[in-house]
This record gives sequence, structure tokens and C-alpha cells, in this order.
Amino acid sequence: MKRKAIQLANQTLVISLPSKWVKEQGIKKGDEIDIEEKGKELIINSKSSDFQEIVELDISGLDPLINRAILGLYISGVDEIKLSFKNSALINKIQREIMNALIGFEIVKQEKNSCVIKCISKDSGMEFDSLLKRIFILIKSMGEEMIESLEKKEENFDHVVFTDYNINRFSNFCLRYLNKNGYENPKKTNSLYSIIQGLEHLGDIYKKIATNITANKASKEVSEIIKQLSLQVEDYFKLFYKFDYKTVIEMAKRYEELSNDIKKIKNSEISLLLNEFNRIIVIELLSNQVIIR
Repeated sequence: MKRKAIQLANQTLVISLPSKWVKEQGIKKGDEIDIEEKGKELIINSKSSDFQEIVELDISGLDPLINRAILGLYISGVDEIKLSFKNSALINKIQREIMNALIGFEIVKQEKNSCVIKCISKDSGMEFDSLLKRIFILIKSMGEEMIESLEKKEENFDHVVFTDYNINRFSNFCLRYLNKNGYENPKKTNSLYSIIQGLEHLGDIYKKIATNITANKASKEVSEIIKQLSLQVEDYFKLFYKFDYKTVIEMAKRYEELSNDIKKIKNSEISLLLNEFNRIIVIELLSNQVIIR
């Protein structure tokens, strides 16, 4: 959609708003409109930046999907959720979900068959950048701790599994932030969203690999592949903050070598997990990184 700039007075330029959009938003003469400047783009919003989105949801009979429903609303950018339920015992499940997954949300009102959970902190770009970097560090540490435990021939990998909970929490926050605010460069928002989803998936796979190793132990071949995948994570981490085509080529070559090595693994379950981890780093994360370089 294009609009011509109209000269008004000596230094003011004016553009008209699309009539269809004006009618849909119910905008009238004298109403205030929120305008946000992002580089070469102006984002026009009929709602103020202080607008609070409130949703009411009856979760009676939704079990076992209650957690997913609440998480979905959180990630979508909802600021306040009014929940109603017939079983008062559900409040414990809601409290656990908030503690485990929803940064910045608290129960602010509670009754026998209802409660209100609300965002009590303001999302900021600084928090987004800090938590995104923290996700990278945690995924990197999961691989390093797994390798260290394998070298020491330890049998319990619970410490690796636990790290994934924080990766999930930080990922949820970052996805929520992008849905509510977008990124400072709007053209990078979609690719960043996909990257964060991919990083969260890597944490899940590391957790499953650790669980599998605890139950079945790891062969020397599996241990070596985990070391190579850890190198892929480390290279991608560096690449994210300082793009370099030489590193891209090295990662692509390592991807091919790892694909061939993974095919030789006899444990079909861990073979699938290693292959998926390898695929996500290069096919999903690296591809999106090339887009936003």
C-alpha cells in the first residue's frame, strides 16, 4: 500500500490513513494513535503502547492441556489471564506452570474457582538481548557438561537435564517479547523467532540424549559425535554475534561428516536424536543466520 506525502505548512508532511483500517479500528477525529519509529519504518498502532491485553479462559476439562493453553497465551503477548475452573486443586498446577515457565507473571488474585495471573514486570529490549545470550550459554554448557561426565564415566546426567528448564523459561520470554514488540530491526523478527524456537529445541534434544545415556550408556562413537555437535554449537554461537562465511562453510562440512557418522550408530533412538540435533543447527539455525547476517 502506498500513500503520497502532502505538504502542510512549511515543514510538515501529512499522509492519510486507509479508510478501511480506520473503520475497522473505530478511529474518530481527535483520537490519539501510537506511532513507533524503527529505522526506516514507522509502525502505526491504534492501541497505545500501554495497552493491556486481557483474556478470560475456562480451563475446566482442559487437563492435560492446561499448561499448554496458559503458555500459548503468555507467548502470544497476553498481559492478564482470568482463569476459571471447577476443580480448586488446579490452582497448584497453575502455580507450578508460572514458576517453571512464565517469567514476569504472578497470581495476583485467587478465589475458590478462579484466579487472575498477570504480568507484573515490563518487557525490555535489554532483557531480551541478555536472556537470548543466556540461552546460548546454557545450551553450550549442556554439551560441555555432558562431555565432561562421559569422560569421567559418570552414570547420572540429571544436572544436564535440569538445565533445559531454564532454557525453556528464557525461550518463552524471548518469544513473548518478539510477539509483543518485534525486534529493533523489524526485518529480522521472523528469523529471530525461528532461531529461538530452534535453540529451545536443541535444549530439549540434549535433555533426551542425556536421559538416553543415563539408561543405556554411551558408546565411544556416540561420545565423539556429541563432542563434534558441541563444536557446532560453539561455532554457531560465535557466528550469531559476528558473521563469517568461513565458519559457515566449516559448519556445513562438519554437518556432512556428522550425518555419515550418525548413520553408523546402532542405537536407533539416540541416532535419531543426534541426527535431529545436527539438522537443526545447520538447516534451521544456520540458514536463518545467513538471512539476518
